[in-house]
Amino acid sequence: VVAGDISWGLKLQEAEYDLKWIDVLPGKKIIIKGNHDLWWSGIRKLNSMFDSITFLQNDACEAEGVWICGTRGWLTPADEGFTEADRKIYDRELLRLEASLKAAPPDGEKLGFLHFPPVGNPQKFSGFMQLFEDYGVRNVYYGHIHGEEGFKSAIQGEFHGIGYNLISADYLNCSLLRIK
Repeated sequence: VVAGDISWGLKLQEAEYDLKWIDVLPGKKIIIKGNHDLWWSGIRKLNSMFDSITFLQNDACEAEGVWICGTRGWLTPADEGFTEADRKIYDRELLRLEASLKAAPPDGEKLGFLHFPPVGNPQKFSGFMQLFEDYGVRNVYYGHIHGEEGFKSAIQGEFHGIGYNLISADYLNCSLLRIK
């Protein structure tokens, strides 16, 4: 699972080089949109391009008996500088996450993926966290956070029975994280 920000391309044609590079990697790949994935449009078109890549939006994807659910996410009301414009995006992303969680079988094991962290301040709570709780998600993975200062303030570990895991490329030293 790639939690977004995979290409600096502004249009799909500009991102194709990066997508083809991911396509030839072994295995099945699931990609969630990041805030820099400006080329992302038309989920049906994206999902018709590669046999080995699933672009996840408003849906869930089964992988090895586990359901992958997620969305880009956004800033949360607890974040400093949160605006009314952010509220519209946040509310839309909550709807997308819930659509993804509903797409998985109610009794199926679910893993949650976001590009943005589920909350900017680990002392606070968000609608993303509430949805993961409501739908029985046990582990959540997210990217977006970069640099030592960001790593220190990122939500990590167990909160309300859910494990939160930062998986941004620089946090993992450009290594893959094996999820069992």
